[in-house]
Amino acid sequence: MFFKRSNGEFRETDRVTRFKLIKSGKNWLRAATSNFGLLKVIRGQVEETVVAEVREDAVSVKEMTSRGLLKGIVAAGAVFGAATVANTAKADETGSDVATASELSSEALVEQGSTVLGTTSTTESQSESTTESTTESTTESTTESASASASASASTSTSVSVSHSASLSEQGSAELSAASSESTVAAGSEASVESTTTVAKAEDKVVLEQNTSEAALLNKIAGDYSATVSAPEKKAALDAAIAKVQTELTASNSLINANASAQSYADQRERLSKSVDDMMATLTAAGFTGNTTVNGAPAISAQLDAISTSNTLAAGVDATPGMDDANGATLTDKATTIPSGYSADPASDRLTFGVWNLKSYNQAYNTNYYVTLSVDKTTSTNNPDVYVRLVDKNTGSEVANTTLTSANSGKEVNLGNLSSNTYYPYFVYNASTDGGSASVDVIIKKNEDVAFANTTEQVYDYLTPANQGETKPNVQIGVPSTKMNQTTHYKVVDTTSSTYDASRSSADTTTQSYKPTGNETELASYTQTGIQGQNYTASNPRSFEGYVLYQQADSSTTSGELGNSVGTKYAELKGTRAHYYVKRIREVVANDGSTVTKIYVLDPSAVSTFNESTMANNTDTNGYTLVYTTPVIKAGEKYIPSATNMETDKVLVNSKNGDYQLSVSPWHNPDKPDEGLVYITGWYAKGHYNEADYMFTDEPKGTANSATGGNTQNVIGGRTKYALLADGKTIKTDSSGNPVKTTGGFGNQFSIPAANEKPSGDTVHYYKKTDEKGNVYVHYKDTEGTTIKASVTDENQQPINKHYDTVEDNRPATIEYNGKTYELVPAGTYTVGEVDSDGHLKSSDDITGSVAKQDKNVTYIYKVKETPKEGEVVITYVDTKGNEIQKSRQDTPKSPYDTPYDTTEKGEKPNIIKTTDGKTYKIVPKGDYPVGGVDENGHLKSSDPITGKVDKPKSTITYVYEEVGSVFVHYKDINGNTIMGSVIDEQDQPLEKDYDTVVDNRPKEIKFEGKTYELVEAGNYPVGQVDSQGHWTGDDDTTGKVASGEKNVTYIYKLKVESQSDSGSNSASASTSASQSLSEVVSNSQSVSEQASTSLSESASTSLSQSAVESASVSASQSSSLSTSAQESASVSASQSASLSTSASASASVSA
Repeated sequence: MFFKRSNGEFRETDRVTRFKLIKSGKNWLRAATSNFGLLKVIRGQVEETVVAEVREDAVSVKEMTSRGLLKGIVAAGAVFGAATVANTAKADETGSDVATASELSSEALVEQGSTVLGTTSTTESQSESTTESTTESTTESTTESASASASASASTSTSVSVSHSASLSEQGSAELSAASSESTVAAGSEASVESTTTVAKAEDKVVLEQNTSEAALLNKIAGDYSATVSAPEKKAALDAAIAKVQTELTASNSLINANASAQSYADQRERLSKSVDDMMATLTAAGFTGNTTVNGAPAISAQLDAISTSNTLAAGVDATPGMDDANGATLTDKATTIPSGYSADPASDRLTFGVWNLKSYNQAYNTNYYVTLSVDKTTSTNNPDVYVRLVDKNTGSEVANTTLTSANSGKEVNLGNLSSNTYYPYFVYNASTDGGSASVDVIIKKNEDVAFANTTEQVYDYLTPANQGETKPNVQIGVPSTKMNQTTHYKVVDTTSSTYDASRSSADTTTQSYKPTGNETELASYTQTGIQGQNYTASNPRSFEGYVLYQQADSSTTSGELGNSVGTKYAELKGTRAHYYVKRIREVVANDGSTVTKIYVLDPSAVSTFNESTMANNTDTNGYTLVYTTPVIKAGEKYIPSATNMETDKVLVNSKNGDYQLSVSPWHNPDKPDEGLVYITGWYAKGHYNEADYMFTDEPKGTANSATGGNTQNVIGGRTKYALLADGKTIKTDSSGNPVKTTGGFGNQFSIPAANEKPSGDTVHYYKKTDEKGNVYVHYKDTEGTTIKASVTDENQQPINKHYDTVEDNRPATIEYNGKTYELVPAGTYTVGEVDSDGHLKSSDDITGSVAKQDKNVTYIYKVKETPKEGEVVITYVDTKGNEIQKSRQDTPKSPYDTPYDTTEKGEKPNIIKTTDGKTYKIVPKGDYPVGGVDENGHLKSSDPITGKVDKPKSTITYVYEEVGSVFVHYKDINGNTIMGSVIDEQDQPLEKDYDTVVDNRPKEIKFEGKTYELVEAGNYPVGQVDSQGHWTGDDDTTGKVASGEKNVTYIYKLKVESQSDSGSNSASASTSASQSLSEVVSNSQSVSEQASTSLSESASTSLSQSAVESASVSASQSSSLSTSAQESASVSASQSASLSTSASASASVSA
């Protein structure tokens, strides 16, 4: 599950299942798009979303929160190539008259590859929000309360959800919604997800290992880009950032090899993450905007991994690198964009390959629906299930869905309730029976009744973008196979071939002079399996012991589009009843993607033996007659016949037996100049073309239950054989009641598809056997070039291309010489020359490689071993005058020079410090103070840098703080009881800052336990003296300046007495407590009293009171009364007089 280095490259050694992860803090969560802690492309201070496809073993909840497994970020580029083709279009069946467009002479067909880069875009959004949780409760009193709380800090419960309803296209369109609600859970409830602080040491080590491999990949991307940067200052900054990451990588690897603590692993992860963040920011500042494009926006690689890989290796042959190594082979999603206003299937494991706008259906039934079609990217099959979704474009919500499978191939499948209307679209899955691509049709029911006026718009087509924007009565789309292979072969040349040149220079491996004979011997092969339409890069040449590279693969075959190889045929019309028994087959004819399209029609001679299950849905043309062939169509181009009507170039084509004929008319409609068409009729008896009585109308057998596609009368090439009345349904009859035949519907238009792929295919590197042998010697010198150890032989008279490695056993860490101990030198320039990080003299041969005819000499450089220098790093904390306010802290104990340190880690640079004498200090902003200049980190500039490497006996980093204070406001009643929670008016603010609690923290009224309290007037109360502002004078002033420590301001409130009256014709009373009751009384006088309850009476008069709760009374009598005593009661009376009194309560009477 990790990346390992082999010859400077990275390869993944294990994978099972595909997932996508996002990083949140130190944790990783499964999601549709990713904002990685290690992988950030920052532009304009904004962290952009990047897309990466990853794999991981079964992930538990615990693993999802503590293990970050990114895997698979590599650079992908375009390979430029050219190919020449000299083919002309020819009929592939003898004895047939074929309508063939003008043949082409030989011409060069050049495919110009390109790498798509651009600025990062925030159109793919990522949002993180804290969700408010609202609680409504009714207590033992009549109080109703609603509370909303949200905590984004530490708590005992964390809930994280990742919404997959967000739109995601596999071309990179990605959205993430992470809603989190964190709060303390009462009653001893436990968190459902473990905090990362409790992750076991072993797991922390695994995570560090994974992050290290991720960082190495990102550093490689940065290194590759740095080579292209021309601005000196930007290049220097980027190289420095890359070096810093490399330093952290070295430290990480050292720690991984040690038995360190869990905290040490976690701390190193933080340092590594920060160095990568800084490097990515520097990389972006240098102009880097991604190494690929997803959904039209730049990103760092989208889906890079093959669904599976396989390889072969001949017995007794050793390969370098090994055949498990991809050696440069990659698969990447091609850059495509789903048009604005439409969204892909949001399921992260699916690839959306088609979007259809139900144009006529929407117009007819006042809807705004579109359909998406997708396949599962993790399943390898030629006939994958197709997931069909009906989406409301107005809301973006899914209305219905269904799944098309090979089990229902050729059958009508409905979607949702669309079939409740007359003219509705249905779907037909056409499974492939010959290993080719399946297809899906959308056909509109009863469309023939309205002369096929109803249409569907093809909004997006993954495999054939040229189809996008076309509107047709019946639309077909190819289903991407998820079992497409691309193989790189390593073969031994046939030395008897006339094109083999034994004297060819070994330095010339690019000339494409050798032509295969079929007698080549295969040394090895590497196959990658992916999704049709993906871009591929083939595996590079390798070294094989006893063989030398003779001719590397033609550059035109080393990259292309997966699933399209020269000679590959695609049945785009399947020859079924729904396709009028017509096959339209597109064949790739050149490495540049050029194609030829041929149209076949079921021959009359095959009608009696026709079997749709075997003769349709494939590229087999047995029983079909070739009637039309296009010229070669270059990749990315369309072929448009020149004729502007169907008569100009019309030709008659004979059946196999010559007894029937049909017409073929290549043309284009002047109103649609970009669409090439071919009009084909049904069969007529020879010599009687276009005569209704001679139409061939025998029905192919076994198709009664097949999808009709408008071919309701089951005829070949056409739709109808009988004339229809004006209603479009009823067959017209003659005076004798016999159906009237007609040629009007005995034909169809077929479009000519564009060629838009650069095909994939087999890539072949050729080798020749050699008996030559070679040697590898290793030498040991000091920095002055003096030999300090006798040379050794690493390989003696070994076959050419045998792999050697001098590091394993011939690079000692130390050497004893003349009583001194020597050690390998670090990278640098010495008297002897430049030395790399392996202690290897760069001017000598590589430390690993392949044995060659000429001897190889590897030299390692050593220096006298010195006692290691060590130093420590200490952090001090002072006020603005330089006085120490907190005991100093050791960041790094005695450590060797060049050990990285970082004093900004958790707990080392606190924002607030509270001293033992009760004072509070806050880190100062940037500025000049008595102690000296301070930067934006609160760091005293004159002290050592806050991050760096140990380079002296003691480094001291100083952070500067200023004393601060806070102001709190309290709210009490006249007896000193708290009636509202205290608020903070000023928190941790500099001394002498002005504060004013009157402006925003002195409410006139407060609601507490169902009562209303108001500010008291000046006077003496049980709580003490209160001034005219309602402020208790025994506390701090309502306005003033922040002082050291805390200030407390208290406002005093009293119970508010409310009294108002109103008169009317009706009355009602209501009182709410823990329960409610309803009483209706119609008597002239009635009294109801009830404690801790609610009473409602309707009569000639009503009253309502409140004690310890809120109450209201409305009365229609001339007067009314209400009496309460520490309880709730309601009295209804029809008398002419009443009295009102209160005791320890509040009562209101409203008279209408």
